[in-house]
Amino acid sequence: MSFKFTKNDNVNELPDPIKENLPHFIDHRVKEFEEVAIHFRDGDLEKVRNYCHSVRGIAASYNFHKLDEIITHFQDLAKNGDKEAIRKLIPIYTEYLKEMQSYIQPV
Repeated sequence: MSFKFTKNDNVNELPDPIKENLPHFIDHRVKEFEEVAIHFRDGDLEKVRNYCHSVRGIAASYNFHKLDEIITHFQDLAKNGDKEAIRKLIPIYTEYLKEMQSYIQPV
């Protein structure tokens, strides 16, 4: 089963003070995921689940609906111990992180 996004992000409708924090928010997601990838390689699905829980709690606040969607999927896979499906989802999530970074690139 391959993952497909069904939602879209909506960061353009954020209030300016929240938009100003986007670079920090996105940078933090990238750095956190680098650590989570190490935990996954080490077989620590509990830390993967904890990461997912934390990110889900804030994704909607920033209108990152796609982030919420993929993280929910990650969390479900980690709960079920489906390492192979997680392995296949990592490149999709990595691409999505690049997409998130494009939201803060100068035009």
